[in-house]
Amino acid sequence: MTLLQTFTDRIPKGNLTFFTDFVTDAKPFGISKTNNAIGTPTEVYSNSNNEELGTVTCTLATGTSAGLFQRIGIYQTADQAGAAITRAWDIRNGEYEMESRLKTSVHPSAACIVTCGYNLNQNTAVQVGAYFYHLNTQTTWRAAVSVGNAIIREIDTGLPVSSYQTLRVLSTKAATQFEFFANGRRVWKWVGGDIAAEAAAGTYSMPNIEIRDRVSGGGGRNNSFTADYMMTEERFQR
Repeated sequence: MTLLQTFTDRIPKGNLTFFTDFVTDAKPFGISKTNNAIGTPTEVYSNSNNEELGTVTCTLATGTSAGLFQRIGIYQTADQAGAAITRAWDIRNGEYEMESRLKTSVHPSAACIVTCGYNLNQNTAVQVGAYFYHLNTQTTWRAAVSVGNAIIREIDTGLPVSSYQTLRVLSTKAATQFEFFANGRRVWKWVGGDIAAEAAAGTYSMPNIEIRDRVSGGGGRNNSFTADYMMTEERFQR
């Protein structure tokens, strides 16, 4: 039995498990976006097989202007409208996992970052967390950990970002150990206390998939990610 087969498109009673196949919306997750003078990032749902299978494509607006750093993402949140994003779980106090199957379309000259896992982005850096990502002209997924706005260690998985990959991040031992899986195979294990020390409740390490334009006002390219499903699970809480 695959991991995906153990979840349904709802919140099971007595189990902190969240899953969506993006048939018509992102529930029980929320989508949040930051727009600027160019326009507003968009999300488009597509489904097939009598609405049993779905995807969502999140796209940044095209163009450049002075203003905010654009972003759009799918977040672990109780606010289905995405109006107020608050991290639901404290990864320092249990065991959690986050998984998604996704691909991206990013212009090779674009100053964009796409992340999938436990993290919280600022305008030009990932603050803290454990996640898969690719940046700018990179064409393969990296597994990384970061604190203090800087990546402290990473590996290149060699998996192309332009085709669907199943990415999973498992947080154990109060956020002092993270395991990274790609297409069901463990590709990296990281152990250290840096993330646990910085991942304050309600502030950092929110489970999400996000694409962010790191150029103020926009990089002028039409960049997106497409997600086939997303799930998070609280395996154990101390």
